[in-house]
Amino acid sequence: MWSSVNPLKKEMRMKLSKFLLLPALFVVILSLASLWGESLSKKIEQRAQKTARTIHSFFSDPALGGLFYYTSMAYNASPIKEQIAGEAFINAAYHKFSPRILRQALQQAGTRAHISSFLKQDIAEFIKKYTIDMSDYRYEKPQDYKNFNEFFYRQLKPGVRKIDLRTSVVASPADSKLRAIPILDTHAKFFIKQKPFNLERFLNDPALAGHYQGGTLLVFRLAPTDYHRFHFPFDCVPSAPEFINGAYETVNPIAFREGIWPISVNKRARIRLESSEFGTVIMVVVGACMIGSLNFTYTHNKPVKKGDEAGFFSFGGSTVCLLFKEKTITLPAPLVTRSTHVKLNKKPSEQTALYEKNTAFETAVRMGQGIAMTAGSSNVDLLSDPTYLSFLNKNNKEIDLTLKKSTIPFRYNSGSTGK
Repeated sequence: MWSSVNPLKKEMRMKLSKFLLLPALFVVILSLASLWGESLSKKIEQRAQKTARTIHSFFSDPALGGLFYYTSMAYNASPIKEQIAGEAFINAAYHKFSPRILRQALQQAGTRAHISSFLKQDIAEFIKKYTIDMSDYRYEKPQDYKNFNEFFYRQLKPGVRKIDLRTSVVASPADSKLRAIPILDTHAKFFIKQKPFNLERFLNDPALAGHYQGGTLLVFRLAPTDYHRFHFPFDCVPSAPEFINGAYETVNPIAFREGIWPISVNKRARIRLESSEFGTVIMVVVGACMIGSLNFTYTHNKPVKKGDEAGFFSFGGSTVCLLFKEKTITLPAPLVTRSTHVKLNKKPSEQTALYEKNTAFETAVRMGQGIAMTAGSSNVDLLSDPTYLSFLNKNNKEIDLTLKKSTIPFRYNSGSTGK
């Protein structure tokens, strides 16, 4: 005779079974955690460290450029932090989440604003903030300029820059920050992120690029605070400029973090310089963020002298590049060391110790100073001699320098074309 099961007792047994399962499940979870908890903790810690490194690299890695540079070509020069005009704007416009259309809109707005006389009052503040030595310029007072754009392409006074007259010397075409790629080949890596440099794209001419494989590229970056006229680096006959259409990205290496190649994508002009000493050299004048125009003041196909004015940039940052054929020039050792990721023999100062693990550096140069010599020159490192560099100071009124039993002739700049 079957006995009936009390439904109430059955329900109680089921609830008890579920209740007993919960602690059992908890014990299993604890057991598993004890087995891989240490590994999980390590993974979390590693991920946190990687995230912190990524954030730090994105916002403050000196290898992004435009943050530190060497004050001169001298061996004993130290890197210092650069004051970047418009740094907040550049960081915002080139943040990895910023769309290209935002960059374009901000650039166009900045151009319209800064060429207007409405912001003429900004000139005095700009001079003070970035400690610009106005005694170098023909018009020293802020009120002498009609607008910010006119201030931007201001003229030097005659006699404030010395130009190295040796025929074997390449003179800097601008006041700028200089980097070099000593040998351009298919393996050459360009400054940041170790990306190959595309010479064909840069010149916009595959046939012409073929003649310069294995050559040397010098890149002179002009910050918005710099003197924005550029000059011929040696005696030559320049061709008419050939324009290449493009964008107006910033030339500050902050752009490289997003894989942007300003000198290869921006609007630019290509000029052939025919020289008896250096052969055919390509000068590429590159527009940049908020540049209104590229302006040329020379007469093409007519001989010019080293240091003669070639043109000027309207408002914004900009770049001048010099491209030499293979084995045409020799570079001073400090420039090669800083430009090609080779560590210096001496550690950087404590405040820039972060540099030891990073890539390349720029070196500050002034228009007219020697920055390279013809291939095989035995005294190229004299360009890094502190005596040579101090001689370039405008307060030194001597015109000839005797260095290592050699006499180096100079001349002063003769002023700029037009106001």
